[in-house]
Amino acid sequence: MKRIMIFSLALLLALFLAAPAFAAKYGLSDAYDGCKLTLAAQYPAEGKAQSAVVVAEGKGFRQLIFCRRGASGLAPVESSGAALPQPDDERGYAVEMSDADSFTLSWLSPDGAQEAAYTFAQSAWTDETGAEKQGLALRSAVFSGGSARFDREWDEGLTFRAGDTSVSLPINVPLSGFGPGALPRTAGQARRLAAALQAGYPALSAQTPIKTEKAVSLPVYAAPSEGAYRAANGKAAAALQTGVSLWGGAAPDNAWLLIEYEINPAVSRVGFVSPWAYKTSAEQETVASLTLSPRLARVAEDTFLTDDPQHGQRALAQLSAGSAVTLLAALNPLWAYVETEIDGQFACGFIPLMSIDADVSALAPEARIPGQWKGYAGGAGDALYFFADGTYLADEGYSETRRTWRVVPLTDELMEQEKFWEKPDYVLLLEDGGASRAVGLSFASVNAGEAASDPLFPAGTDMLNFIYGDEGGGGYVRTLQTPPITQEEYDEAHG
Repeated sequence: MKRIMIFSLALLLALFLAAPAFAAKYGLSDAYDGCKLTLAAQYPAEGKAQSAVVVAEGKGFRQLIFCRRGASGLAPVESSGAALPQPDDERGYAVEMSDADSFTLSWLSPDGAQEAAYTFAQSAWTDETGAEKQGLALRSAVFSGGSARFDREWDEGLTFRAGDTSVSLPINVPLSGFGPGALPRTAGQARRLAAALQAGYPALSAQTPIKTEKAVSLPVYAAPSEGAYRAANGKAAAALQTGVSLWGGAAPDNAWLLIEYEINPAVSRVGFVSPWAYKTSAEQETVASLTLSPRLARVAEDTFLTDDPQHGQRALAQLSAGSAVTLLAALNPLWAYVETEIDGQFACGFIPLMSIDADVSALAPEARIPGQWKGYAGGAGDALYFFADGTYLADEGYSETRRTWRVVPLTDELMEQEKFWEKPDYVLLLEDGGASRAVGLSFASVNAGEAASDPLFPAGTDMLNFIYGDEGGGGYVRTLQTPPITQEEYDEAHG
């Protein structure tokens, strides 16, 4: 099906209004000064509009804004920074309105053929926290001439259909968080999303705004470490006076804060700052810790990593099918918060939840061990940090040297030699110079009972169980990585 955008004379005249006058007409703030503003559709099509869809285009972004008439005129109600093809995308779009409370957005191929049609309508639903919500939400979606589609057939979810496959998904997708890149288009994606939603991963959510007593700009890292990846060519920074939301504290003693800050009206960034770099008020010194359950997972298909899941959803990096990530939490209904690497540096970000495969049983043990582990039970030490290159550290902090580790199969000879009191899955050899220690190794996860006794480690968090010879052992849980750095690396980072 082909569609061509046709504008009425009134719409064409609107294109030539000066940006400030256009912005004022639709109740937009001065944040849109300098943007190209276009009236994509209005209802009714002629005369005094009761509602309208406006498109704002600025440097590197294109945003869809839904406006509704109130007592003082038209004003923005909801927006999405990822609903439209972005300026560097050759695809087009068309918007149609049949009433004041809904609209249909079509994505068009470069030759004008319709690739998908998304209909949004005024809706009411209950979110994952139990809060009652109202607003524009996805009512239906049709892909590639009807080969697959979504329909909102019940109050609390969508039904996906493709051929003979039907998958019920207990999700609602508000316009403000919509992006086609995270929405299933195949039966496999829909089934993986359904499985992930049933897994009960801890949910992330924004908390309170941060305000400081003085102007301050802090460097923002993609993981809680000064050795982690830093976006914007290593210059990502947040001005904490305005437009910053606190998500929670991470790492020991909340030494890092996860925040979200605005870059422009359509683009935000989620990342970590160190709270010790500025003086907080008394109310901000007590910060709720993030609830994370780090567990290894596989990427089921080629996908993208973003640090802006709720707005622009631009790609920060590409992840290949089969690669391993550490799944930390979910940002419902469509995103997984994961830990990975970008250009050899640790980074946390968001990938579509439909891209997660939580079954890692087929992975070799050498692929399941790397990461940071905290002593949890029995005779475990404080912490272990295993690197993928076969080295490890037995504590956190600075280190100039590393020891080595390797996994070997469990044999009858090793079982007899080490006199393991319980049969492990593997044997882990921890080597330091010429000395070597054999430890029985088994993979597990925190169960519901253990999680209830220690809320810092939710059910499902990865565990390593060590068996020490004929008696004793220890348990370690996977934690968010705060990579140890050398004194030289610290001095270099701080100039």
